[in-house]
Amino acid sequence: MSPYEMWSRELHQSDRAPKTKERYRQIVAAYRTWLKGQDPDIPSAKDYIAYLRDRNYAQRSLLLYYHALRMFLKCLDVALELKMRKPHSLPRYCDKGDVERLIAEAEKGMYRHTRELKERNVAIITTLAYSGLRRGELVALRVGDLDFERRVIRVREGKGKRDRSVPMHERLVPLLRQQCSKKGAQEKFLNRGIERWEAERRLSSSEAALSRSRVASGESRNAMHHMGVHLVLSVALVVPIPGLR
Repeated sequence: MSPYEMWSRELHQSDRAPKTKERYRQIVAAYRTWLKGQDPDIPSAKDYIAYLRDRNYAQRSLLLYYHALRMFLKCLDVALELKMRKPHSLPRYCDKGDVERLIAEAEKGMYRHTRELKERNVAIITTLAYSGLRRGELVALRVGDLDFERRVIRVREGKGKRDRSVPMHERLVPLLRQQCSKKGAQEKFLNRGIERWEAERRLSSSEAALSRSRVASGESRNAMHHMGVHLVLSVALVVPIPGLR
């Protein structure tokens, strides 16, 4: 078994997220292409990282490349050790005033927005702001994941395929109850969005049909990701948020 096959097997057996594994494979493949037939070793790995730095790669990306290469070289019985500077930049965020303006614009709505659509948009933006959920986590949320008695939102298979619980802010309770009315515990929190977006002509008939089929097969997370993107970007065009790109 070649060192690359050993590394690929070890990576497959590791307890890393699928996206991380795939990214590691891409990094090692790019490194091997850059070597142009040379044998991988510590000097070449250091030169490769320096090459990426000269091409203005972000520090977070350099750290990811370093960890992938270190794991790969470990299978060659070579220990790659570098002092990598960790980024300390503050995350971009919206302050309370920005969030309130976004919610106000969602309440106001845009052209041909129905009352139900406005209420749904307000629930989406408010939930994202007051729970810290990621876009994909919100789309995958089921009615049964909302525990109104304990004021807890259960997130299943979030980042890194990990489950967790987040507190439900009091402001979310009436909004979430309204969106969950007449829905079963296993229904998606946002499973009625396809028809509304099709009616607004934001989705073509073929896209809507494809989205419905994915919802029926349990793949609505991928099918509806773009809906949340378009919603937030559409509102952000009306209310410019500093640092939101």
